Amino acid sequence: MNHYTSRFDGVEIHGPNGYLINQFLRDQVNDRTDQYGGSLENCCRFALIEAVIEMGADKVGIRLSPFVDYMESGDSNPEALGF
Repeated sequence: MNHYTSRFDGVEIHGPNGYLINQFLRDQVNDRTDQYGGSLENCCRFALIEAVIEMGADKVGIRLSPFVDYMESGDSNPEALGF
């Protein structure tokens, strides 16, 4: 019997184009008042916390489309969101 193991060096989170992660990141959509809303840092918490805990911050990337206004989910400062 052959056993195959996979090893991943990192993970990329898919968060553009209206997906749930994208909705958390956009201040024109995310109107939460808890730890997942308000500041940009809080809005990013949902997208990154589990992956960073599991993989480590140096092994996590996220795919965003900060300048795309998909389904009226714009952001007041897409430059900051992109960085």
